[in-house]
Amino acid sequence: MTNFTASPAAAMGGLLEIADHATRQSDRWLFVALLVVALAAVAVIGKWLAGQYNRTLDTWREDMKAMQAEMKGLHQERLAAADRYAEELRHIVQTQTEDAKAMLRTYSETLARNAETMGAVNLALREMQTSCAIARAGWAFPRPGWAGGPAAPQAPSAG
Repeated sequence: MTNFTASPAAAMGGLLEIADHATRQSDRWLFVALLVVALAAVAVIGKWLAGQYNRTLDTWREDMKAMQAEMKGLHQERLAAADRYAEELRHIVQTQTEDAKAMLRTYSETLARNAETMGAVNLALREMQTSCAIARAGWAFPRPGWAGGPAAPQAPSAG
């Protein structure tokens, strides 16, 4: 049976008794005792290291789960942003297409009006050329009384 004492001196006395008993043993028994103590220390340290490793591994797993959840959230946000941008681009393309169609209609109408105007101008120019050709032909054969032509017969003057 173990005798528990409350005073430190009595506890030291018990330790001294154990040390004294160990010194009276042979070297072989001391080596075996040292081996048992070393194995016990290795077992305690190994158990402590295994616990530390398991705690570190559990922390790592929790961090990985949290990181994966955060990455999943970021990925969802990125997909949502990409969808928004794609929709905005579709709207811009549609708007620009409608604007381009309106500009093309305006341009076509302007070209049609210009063609009509140019047709009218060409017609007027042809008429002017014809008039000029007729006028030149008339100058080639001067008529009486026109400038550059023979003088017209004059009426007798009274006086």
